[in-house]
Amino acid sequence: MKKIVMLIVLILIFTVVFATACDSSKERTEVEFWYLWGGEEAEIVENLIERFNESQNEYTVVGSSIPDVQRILVSISAGDGPDIAGNFSENVASYSDMGMIAPLDAHMEKDGFTFDDFAPGIINAVKYNGQTMALPINLTTFMMYVNVDLLEAAGVAVPKTTEEMLDVAIKTTSVGADGSIEVLGYPDFPNVYFLDNMTFAMGGNFTDAAGNYTPDNPGTIAALTNFAAYRQEFGVDPILAFTSSARYMDPQADPFMTGHQALRIDGPWYSVALNEQTDINYVAIPLPYPAANPEFEKGGKVNSSIFFIPSNARNEDGAWAFLNWLHQVPQMVEFCAGMGNIPSRISAWSDPAFANAVDFAEYTAYLGSPNLRPMPVTPTMTDFTKILADFAEYAMTLQMSPEDAMKAAAAEAANIR
Repeated sequence: MKKIVMLIVLILIFTVVFATACDSSKERTEVEFWYLWGGEEAEIVENLIERFNESQNEYTVVGSSIPDVQRILVSISAGDGPDIAGNFSENVASYSDMGMIAPLDAHMEKDGFTFDDFAPGIINAVKYNGQTMALPINLTTFMMYVNVDLLEAAGVAVPKTTEEMLDVAIKTTSVGADGSIEVLGYPDFPNVYFLDNMTFAMGGNFTDAAGNYTPDNPGTIAALTNFAAYRQEFGVDPILAFTSSARYMDPQADPFMTGHQALRIDGPWYSVALNEQTDINYVAIPLPYPAANPEFEKGGKVNSSIFFIPSNARNEDGAWAFLNWLHQVPQMVEFCAGMGNIPSRISAWSDPAFANAVDFAEYTAYLGSPNLRPMPVTPTMTDFTKILADFAEYAMTLQMSPEDAMKAAAAEAANIR
């Protein structure tokens, strides 16, 4: 009898263990995560995925390095995309408008996830029509790099205002006997970073309260006027001849890296390149502001790499569970420190992992400013930025006045649908 009872007990124990194992395997569902990084950066992402999978027994995240935004969008549109995708903050509105993104607010409220600890400038970049459409993992802004030796040789101080910036640029520019530019004083290379950043630094914005595009705002016109004044001083052709021979971040042909540019607008990756490849004596400072508007101090542009859950994700709950985990301080620190990025959470900035990051203190002091703003969140921003760039070129090459160029841009932008 005892043997029979023992046998029954063993059978029951085995049944319970087997059933539990089966139930556990059924509960662990797969989450597809497509990210844009490759190489060593992909290893950082994969290590985080492995840690998440080990931290719980409900979901298994499977990562894929797919550095092709268009492929990801096509796959999502076809219903064959991932549960989580990576992208950039400037695309949040257009993807949302196409119905491709699932709002996150219900998940955030359920788990008590707030933006209280995030840098203030980036929050609006991930919201659209009053809903949170993505989470920002890092922050990018642009600072002014100043060649200290060139300024000292010219007897000028590091500029704080846009008027001082122009004065410093003129006094540090060196022209050869043949009229060619030998040292470029102004942040005219690479000028692709100039207009957006300086518009915000001068208190402007590209949309009004009603959401209409406003390239003719005072900030943009002031930025272009400052830019045009420098080119009027030294001539468009000599400056273009100088910049056309420059090569971005090439230590042999990048003018700031070779000591032939006094002022430069660039991002945090440039600090790394300068310290690894040159011995230039420089400082990184916030973008200058108009002397008459000290309230614009520490203004500029901010953007971010973001993660979103597609509206047709097969495992939305699992996707949110991973995103929530990934955007907590320890994981964000691991991600950003490995990538050489600045975390979007302010409390992460003091982590020892960033103690030796180049110019980290300068960038984070700047990123805490409420005057940093993302580009407006609109679904047709790509169309607008092309119009803006086309007409800004007329002003930058002195073919049109800044006022006329931006007035024409505003007329063209009014036709965007």
